[in-house]
Amino acid sequence: MSRGLNLHNPPLDDLRVRKAVAHRINVEQIMSNVFGDSSLYQLDGALFFPEQKLLYTTAGLEDYGKFDLSRAKQLLQEAGSPSQEIVILTQAEDPINRNVAVILGQQLAAAGLNARVEALDLATSLQHFAQPRDWHVWPTATTAGSLLPTALPWASGVFPYDGYYAKDDAIANLLAQWATRSTDNERKALMDQIQTQVYRDVPLVKFGDVSGLAGVSPKLHINMSFYQPTYWDMWLNG
Repeated sequence: MSRGLNLHNPPLDDLRVRKAVAHRINVEQIMSNVFGDSSLYQLDGALFFPEQKLLYTTAGLEDYGKFDLSRAKQLLQEAGSPSQEIVILTQAEDPINRNVAVILGQQLAAAGLNARVEALDLATSLQHFAQPRDWHVWPTATTAGSLLPTALPWASGVFPYDGYYAKDDAIANLLAQWATRSTDNERKALMDQIQTQVYRDVPLVKFGDVSGLAGVSPKLHINMSFYQPTYWDMWLNG
């Protein structure tokens, strides 16, 4: 679970402000308050899951989860104490994302930022993405179905809007090298560089990894060979 930061809308166009946001977020408080049971989440700042051994790395994670209100306020002061409103987008029909947004808004306000939560239906929030001056923070995540760093939507260069991130910049250059790496060791070394660059740029703040619970009847035949059920070959026995 993460929150993307709009790199091209003031005050988040200033790296110091994005770093201040990262230092102000108490990821443990967010995860525990939203999910409760610690068996449902794991505090981890990596872009991929530990089980994805060829992609998982701890490179660049020195500042992950470093909740430091004093450092956040110092960075904001260095950035000129910005007073612009920071709009946190969330989906009204999604209680988890809505609760995350409310807690995040409270945390940013405590650092002196003028934060406001805007809960919209999915269709309206997608329309807002095309208007990057209307928002600052958006819900994003990496799923186990993301099998390559080049498949991460926010690293595409065109999502949530064209030129958001990974387009004609340092991270775009690193991602372009992925297809040229022919061995696992070369890819792991490149993944270290990619994750380190992401933490250097702060286009998002990673909170942690989330698990869920699912109940299935013993009579149900379901294919679990992929990271989630496939329903086209599912049937009830007996």
